[in-house]
Amino acid sequence: MIAQVATALVFFAGEGVDPSTAQIVATAVKEQLARLDGGAPVDLSTEHRTLLTPRLFEDFTAPAPKFLPPELAASWKSGSQACAQQAGPTGPELPPQVRADAAAWARSCREALGLALWDLLLKHRQLTRVVRLELRDPRSDTFTIHAALDEVGTRRLLLRREHVSVDNMPGAAVKAVEELLSGRGTEAPVRRSPLPAVGFPALEETAMAFGPPRPAFVPEQCRAGSLPGRLEVFPLGKLTRAFEVAYKTVPAEKRTGKPLRCDLVVYPGTEPGQEQVAFARLACPPAQLRASEPVKDGARLVARLVDQAVAALCSGP
Repeated sequence: MIAQVATALVFFAGEGVDPSTAQIVATAVKEQLARLDGGAPVDLSTEHRTLLTPRLFEDFTAPAPKFLPPELAASWKSGSQACAQQAGPTGPELPPQVRADAAAWARSCREALGLALWDLLLKHRQLTRVVRLELRDPRSDTFTIHAALDEVGTRRLLLRREHVSVDNMPGAAVKAVEELLSGRGTEAPVRRSPLPAVGFPALEETAMAFGPPRPAFVPEQCRAGSLPGRLEVFPLGKLTRAFEVAYKTVPAEKRTGKPLRCDLVVYPGTEPGQEQVAFARLACPPAQLRASEPVKDGARLVARLVDQAVAALCSGP
């Protein structure tokens, strides 16, 4: 029974590939995988596209896709909520550049969420390897086959076959899959796919050791009295206190306006090598500011965001 569900297939035919040809290729690959595994592969093509296809606008209030088992519903919800906080508002009331930045981050976070849920789905289904096959039309008489084998959590192999004729596509696709399963192909890094999250305890713990903040940079055109008297940064904590202290380095004559509430969201990166990189979004209406620094440079992260806030909030002469 385990052998029958050990392998998943993800199949995709690009624009320009005839659907009937794609069906023939998919059937040939499935039959070969069934012979090699002793059971039909699990076709997760639809699930893969649903989780990983980019969208122009992201809705992080959407319910979990119906194919996700109930056990993964909480992961979908927590990841979606984290993405919403990381991206911030994306509505038409925002300045164009702020809206574009938020939308770009929303797409990036949605991709990370999809990758994380894909990994969790494979684990839940007890699948040990995934064969991915994509047919592409290079706008000529021949086609390109992209094939990949993911040995879940351990290894990834890639193969590409170019200039494949329509008649040879089924055989070439089957051959590519056979080569991957025998260990041939170009090895690629296995991507770590954590769920998007909010909070960075390590940064919060070190905030009290930042030391005296460097003076904030105030643009020359920032007239006296044009800045808020203080920034009230939430949620309350050691890190948000560091922001408030850093803002007080702005000369007092520049900051005589009403206090301004700012909301801080700090979160870890999801790309490889970002385990110790802290990302932050500081919303000081109407400004929405972003920066990232290694956790060990938390004081510099605070300074960068305070400088951005001052530049965004100050009024010229």
